[in-house]
Amino acid sequence: MSETYVGLGSRLIYCLSTDDVEAINRRRIEPSEIHAGLMTGSWPRGAQAHVGPPVHAGEYYPLDVVVINQSAEKTFVGGKVWLPGSDMLYIINAEEGDEAGKWLTAEAYSQKVKSVLAEQENKESADAPTNLE
Repeated sequence: MSETYVGLGSRLIYCLSTDDVEAINRRRIEPSEIHAGLMTGSWPRGAQAHVGPPVHAGEYYPLDVVVINQSAEKTFVGGKVWLPGSDMLYIINAEEGDEAGKWLTAEAYSQKVKSVLAEQENKESADAPTNLE
């Protein structure tokens, strides 16, 4: 797949899987719930919480590589996925690919985005009414 060097500290792009999303969303809480708990005394003062918007399978987020396991054919990485909110996801042994639970290089992700945008633009121009008057 990629000919880009992947080393410790590399920044890759990770695609969330269904299992990732279930784990992330299960441990998150809305700020309004914390506020209500503080007002009623059911939330301990000083307690920390994972706060952030819900995430969805197929969404892409930055991944900082902290472990590399290389075989003859594949590079598996472990690292921290930066999520929107106050928490992170730690992944173990993700392989390269354009599917949920896998990672792309920044260059491959950029190409994917350009391709999707070009497809949308082509579809919009094909669907646009033509003025033949």
